Amino acid sequence: MAGGQATFQHYGEILTASDTRKDGRCVTATIKWVHGDINNRILYKSVTACGYGTVKHIRPLNFDEGQWVAIQVCYTGGGKADKCSKWQDAVA
Repeated sequence: MAGGQATFQHYGEILTASDTRKDGRCVTATIKWVHGDINNRILYKSVTACGYGTVKHIRPLNFDEGQWVAIQVCYTGGGKADKCSKWQDAVA
């Protein structure tokens, strides 16, 4: 997505948000996965980078090997997402 990116590094289980545009907006990277409990809940974690050149990480996320995850990046302003990418599948 122009202006920012989200990445997931499966080795070390690191989710990264990067703000790549001088536009006064923030970039939020969100990862979701199915928790293996009896209810198969979908869980979410997010990280936000604000300011051109800012990179933020969250780690480790402690997924099982081979766990399905999906990643999305959104532009945010005033605490609200207003433009988001489609969810992209990945494997932990």
